[in-house]
Amino acid sequence: MVPSIIPSVEEVTTLLSKFNTSLDSAIRERSFSLEQVQDVTAAVARSLSTLHRYHNTLLPIGTLPPEVLIRVFDFVVSPPSDVHDVKPHKQAKWAIALTHVCSLWREIALSTSRLWSQIVDEDLNLARLFLQRSRSTPIRFYASLSMPPSEPNYIWQEVVQNYPHRVHELHARVSRMTPTEDFLNSLSTPMPALEFLTIQSNNPALLLTNPFPTPPLILGGQPLHHLKALILSRLAPFMPGNPLPNLVNLQLYGLGLGVLTAHNLLHLLANCPRLETFELLSPPAGLFFDFDERPTAQPVPLRALKALWMRDLHITPALALLCRLELPATTTVRLANLADVSQRYERPTFLLLPAGRRSPFKHLAGLTHLDILEDPHGAPGGGGASLYAPLYFIAHGARAAVWLHVAVTTGDAHARDRLFWNLLDMLPTEGIAALRVSARAPACFARIEWVLKRTPALTSLTLRCGDAQVLSPPAAVMRWQNPALKKPRTILDDVASALAPRGSGSAAVRVSVPLLRALAIEVGGTWDADLAHGLVRALAARKLCGHPLRSVACGAKRVDDRALAERLREQVEIVKVVERKLWEVVGISAVWMVENDYWSLYLRESRYGWELPHDTYESNS
Repeated sequence: MVPSIIPSVEEVTTLLSKFNTSLDSAIRERSFSLEQVQDVTAAVARSLSTLHRYHNTLLPIGTLPPEVLIRVFDFVVSPPSDVHDVKPHKQAKWAIALTHVCSLWREIALSTSRLWSQIVDEDLNLARLFLQRSRSTPIRFYASLSMPPSEPNYIWQEVVQNYPHRVHELHARVSRMTPTEDFLNSLSTPMPALEFLTIQSNNPALLLTNPFPTPPLILGGQPLHHLKALILSRLAPFMPGNPLPNLVNLQLYGLGLGVLTAHNLLHLLANCPRLETFELLSPPAGLFFDFDERPTAQPVPLRALKALWMRDLHITPALALLCRLELPATTTVRLANLADVSQRYERPTFLLLPAGRRSPFKHLAGLTHLDILEDPHGAPGGGGASLYAPLYFIAHGARAAVWLHVAVTTGDAHARDRLFWNLLDMLPTEGIAALRVSARAPACFARIEWVLKRTPALTSLTLRCGDAQVLSPPAAVMRWQNPALKKPRTILDDVASALAPRGSGSAAVRVSVPLLRALAIEVGGTWDADLAHGLVRALAARKLCGHPLRSVACGAKRVDDRALAERLREQVEIVKVVERKLWEVVGISAVWMVENDYWSLYLRESRYGWELPHDTYESNS
């Protein structure tokens, strides 16, 4: 048998121990020259390098196939998904760090060109290195533009002029110092592979205030057949004027009045026939869409649209824009933080649509659930209206939804009432089966009878009020005085009047919401002993004419009517009387979860990402 010439671990350890002993003696005796020390150091470094390489081969990740390692590296250097932070400095430098781990990783990283496809203008030399190592791979280009001849602008021109065919994503941050003419000229360069474009501002507080209309830009110098996602944010100095046949996602945020005009916006939407998600956020205050009734004013068809979200604008141009669009029946429409007054519209009376104009929401099909919330953030108790009184209409079905939120600031009660009915009449409520109404002021429930007339298919009704009685000023108390009971009218009187059958004798009896089977009422104060007399009589009348309710639930902080459950049980099958809340906090319906491959349409972290009404909705994420 030939003896093994491979030393054992014990032999190697012994040799290293002897080497360290000899090295210590030589250092004490100062027997090494400088050159000899350098030679020994180099020899030790080579040994350590060999040992490190062998160590890495023993690690589990070192035994992975190159294909798996490449996939892991992709996650390391991938850009952030949030387009509002589009300068991945660390991610780009991590590609460099991967080459310093070991020779295997360095070889794999250098041979994988897509790991070097993120070009960041923070460092000119680093950007050029990435351009070289990415070879012919499509690139993501992140640039901040300022006055020339700064280095970022130089690499911008180098990429746009020499590699426009490779630009797959372009994310540019602009400022007031950006040379607009040069910037627009560079964007006119043909970029046939461009798929994702964002133009944002370095300073979100800045706005482009140029009042003069800016002509649309022919982006890329030709139809961009590959462009699928576009974000134009504050200080973006243009609107695209060329066809975007495959654009799927569009976000316009805080554009200036000179850029975002009604004509430019409608022209842009007409050029995007495949648009699936559209966000119009914080448009200029002067944006106005005429309710044009001329035969030539055809609506813009967006037959593929899944989500249309607008926020922070006056309600009149928001509704006018909807009237100018032709949307599919399965679109989710979310209008948040709409204003009821502005410099252009001093009173909410402008909310009236012209005669003959179709409702902006009539295209929605199959709405089955509706929540009406008035002043959900107001102070509990009392009947007075707060200065800021949010009004929500939130409806959804299996495939469509509408979220309408108006920040009501007018103190005119008649104007608020007119606003309520204008918005409700725009909604397709014929198929609503479940209705929930919440209001701080009990006087708001005087509308409930007319609301029920607009929901003939209703089967479930839930009502919540801050208090049972009208505790408003004397004039309002007189207005809502109940002549029969000689006391302030209560929410239960309004509900009883709305549910009671109409007609007697030979006349045909008319029953409001004949399909109604479940009723729940929650009041924030005390449930007095005589509060439900009218409701019990209305339930008895419905039972007598063949339209009984199956269940009734009553809740309050305190219930003084101890015989309430017994009296209700004589008229309905299921009765629940509790001294606690009945109003349920529900999750966001799945119909709202419209996917976008390029950015999130909503923040998942908390209810504030959705700006959910207080004590009503919660995020499912």
